[in-house]
Amino acid sequence: MREHGVENQHIAFFEQARSSERYEVGEDFEYGPGYASCIRDYFQAELGVGRPNNQLLDVLAEKKSLPRDRIVPVMASSCSIGEYLHDCVAPEDIMPLSTDLDIIVCRTSDEATRFRQDAPILLPLDATQSVIAALNEGQTLRTDRKHGKHQREFLRSSIAKIAGMDAKALSLHLGGDEVIKALFRGLTSNGNATMFVPLPNYFDAISFARQYHVNIVSDNPARKASVDAWAERIGQTQPGVVYLSNPNNPLGYHLDLSQLREIMAATPVTTRVVVDEVNLSRQDRNQLFSTPWRQLRKDFPEHHLIVIDSFSKSHNLVTSRVGMAYTSHPDDAELLRVQEPPRFSSQAPYEVGRTLLVDPVERSTVAAMESFYRELERIAQTARGALRVFPSQSNFCTIFFNDEKMSNRFLEYVKGIDPRTIPARCIAGVPKIGAGEITVSDLTANGTLKDEALSRKGILNLPKSAVRLSTLSHRSVLGALERALRD
Repeated sequence: MREHGVENQHIAFFEQARSSERYEVGEDFEYGPGYASCIRDYFQAELGVGRPNNQLLDVLAEKKSLPRDRIVPVMASSCSIGEYLHDCVAPEDIMPLSTDLDIIVCRTSDEATRFRQDAPILLPLDATQSVIAALNEGQTLRTDRKHGKHQREFLRSSIAKIAGMDAKALSLHLGGDEVIKALFRGLTSNGNATMFVPLPNYFDAISFARQYHVNIVSDNPARKASVDAWAERIGQTQPGVVYLSNPNNPLGYHLDLSQLREIMAATPVTTRVVVDEVNLSRQDRNQLFSTPWRQLRKDFPEHHLIVIDSFSKSHNLVTSRVGMAYTSHPDDAELLRVQEPPRFSSQAPYEVGRTLLVDPVERSTVAAMESFYRELERIAQTARGALRVFPSQSNFCTIFFNDEKMSNRFLEYVKGIDPRTIPARCIAGVPKIGAGEITVSDLTANGTLKDEALSRKGILNLPKSAVRLSTLSHRSVLGALERALRD
């Protein structure tokens, strides 16, 4: 009885914390948590609005008479402590804003745009909301910075204890994307790096690689994609990094332990093998504290294995901005740890702590995924061959239209959905449609992808008639799909 009562208490906490966010933008609970709480205060490039944290910029410009297009908000002390964003700006340009945030006022809007490429894409929602509320009400913002390091170490020890791992192997970052950026930033600080990535794959990982001038090698277009072909390609190219999203984003296939072992066996000992497990797996609900990481580090004790995870997808804590990397080699732990943010939001330890105790949101998210797939399968069966759904084990899946005109019609209908519903709108962004398949002509003489290929708009190595869907989308997305097939 006691355990049941405690679980109900936690369920009430999560419903209270999340429900208002989701109702506010018209989300249907049956179709999952989504990213409703990001919509006003977060980076909104997928909606075509300026970046980042738009409402915060509006308020800062109005209340502090600052030039909106030159403001960049960052985590407090992140530009002056340690390696994280170190030397990006002059110290005199840093303005303490609150306990959790600083702002940088750049000299030009172009300089601000460039700096935002290094700064985190998203900031913790509670940090931005507290500043917005205080400025609107004319309150004085507190800048108490005494407990940032203690708070970060408390987070690390709590996660490591639950995971049953050495805290020294764990690095913490402001979301999974920041782990990828930290890795590329560290590897390229002393020279060039090359990454192997089987395509199609996570669009932003490729974008970050280009941002830090990492050369990209992929599948041999002359061979059918397979783990054997990837292993052969890795052996031929000897890359510094192998990147695998698992489950794959956008297709949703899942590499099992034997397939990961085959890739590790073909990889040079000095190569960093990065397994990005941020996306949900239908096969493994308890996605945190990676099973592959535990086993592979035993099987390959000399290799460099890095597994990326976060609380965003499975635990609906995207607004807390806590991502992590499990490392098997002390050099990698050191490379990433020096680029950790100096602090996390004031609420992050509390939210993560409650999540680690019991998390009903994970169950509701899985239920939402399965509901989405049942409805999508029903639509596909009535489509009479007009589209094909790639079998997915993740919170992402890809649909292939037989007719590119029908694909375009679907995307036009999606654009008509209420723009406040970010899960609905985000699939219509340029990165979520196919950019066309890679051919031999897209490779340089040494096998890396040419800039012209990497510059294509969309997901590389997917047909232009393909569209990636999120299973946590608003039901209106599936309504738009039915309408496109019917018209």
